[in-house]
Amino acid sequence: MKPPCHICERDTLEILSAFHDLRRVTSDCKPWPAGGQLGVCRSCGCVQAVIDERWRSDADAIYRDYTIYYQAGGTEQSVFDPAAGVASTRSDRLVALLAERVALPERGRWLDVGCGNGGFLGSFARRFPAWTLAGVEYDAKYR
Repeated sequence: MKPPCHICERDTLEILSAFHDLRRVTSDCKPWPAGGQLGVCRSCGCVQAVIDERWRSDADAIYRDYTIYYQAGGTEQSVFDPAAGVASTRSDRLVALLAERVALPERGRWLDVGCGNGGFLGSFARRFPAWTLAGVEYDAKYR
């Protein structure tokens, strides 16, 4: 039986079989072995991990040894604009791309689940100062 989509809850999740053979990288940029499952919902288009016992075991192991901004010594890493070569933080770049591609209202609310030390929220607040922002971080070490 296929798992339901995390978003629309329909049973239209297509498992990408080739994903299982790919080596992976953790969210703190550490190498991780091949395995796991990735699916695409054919109803709503959401790309998502398949949450099963293997995924839970991997997540427990990854976050037990998690190091925020591992490659940058604890500070948010820089990324470079491909055209101009100008450096900015990863979060500043993500917020800029979001602002270019999504017509956000002047005011709103944003909840960042898994916000780490708040890098994205800080960038968002600078770009959209009238928004109400909140973050939740499970790991007390980075909260």
